[in-house]
Amino acid sequence: MKKLWIIVVAVMVSVFALTGCGGSADAKSVESAQSATSSSTAELAPSSETPAPTADEKATITIQDDKNGIAVQKVALGERIAELTVPFQYEEKDGKRVLTEIGKATAKKVSGWDSVKFDASKNTKLEIDNDGTKRIVRVTYYASIGSGDAAYEAEVTIDLDADKPAITLVNDREGIAVQEVSIGKRDYVAEITVPFRYEQQYGKAVVTEIGKATAKNVAGWFRVNQDASEGTKQVGSGNGGTKAVVYVAYEASIGQGWQTYDDLIEIDLRNI
Repeated sequence: MKKLWIIVVAVMVSVFALTGCGGSADAKSVESAQSATSSSTAELAPSSETPAPTADEKATITIQDDKNGIAVQKVALGERIAELTVPFQYEEKDGKRVLTEIGKATAKKVSGWDSVKFDASKNTKLEIDNDGTKRIVRVTYYASIGSGDAAYEAEVTIDLDADKPAITLVNDREGIAVQEVSIGKRDYVAEITVPFRYEQQYGKAVVTEIGKATAKNVAGWFRVNQDASEGTKQVGSGNGGTKAVVYVAYEASIGQGWQTYDDLIEIDLRNI
């Protein structure tokens, strides 16, 4: 009889032991699953310590005659690069282009990311500067390195004065206009300098003469010919002579001979 009870007790102990091990295994499985879930969702909600993307280069602004435009900005997070596009509308006020409306931002993968979501319109925020001629648009875009999408915030600066030359009045009769001109999305950039003469007429500075334009390499080109005077001429004016549009032809090379490129430089003395 004692032997029978010993056998029964031994069997019961074995059953309880197996049950305990099974529970421990289940707990470990749950813990493991929770850990895996946390790991997979970590990219969906990056911590506040996640570095913000930085602008890889200046935004490329395209102005259209129908009062619409687009700003295209590359933003980088380490070696991962995305391209943000922000459409906008503008109007002319007191000789300036003023932003009136921002459209829905979009994003696309350039390099480094596994994927980038096209829709980047959610949580777009605006800051206005320069009396509406400049806006900083904060865009939230979603990108992945292969384990879920994470939200990243970057800035796109829309500056409608950026494509206008910097005007410097050297003295009370002479001045210079300096403007960067580019081929492609700022792949090849040159700087054009146009000297001019002006005089005061009825309380306004009026452009009276255009000098010899010069050019220099800024980025991308193998070389740029400094002399850009050939063909330089004033092709338009406005507001009683305070505004002059100058045609400039310059020569540049990517290493395989010279090519001629041209652009228009707008000298506007209304706000000087």
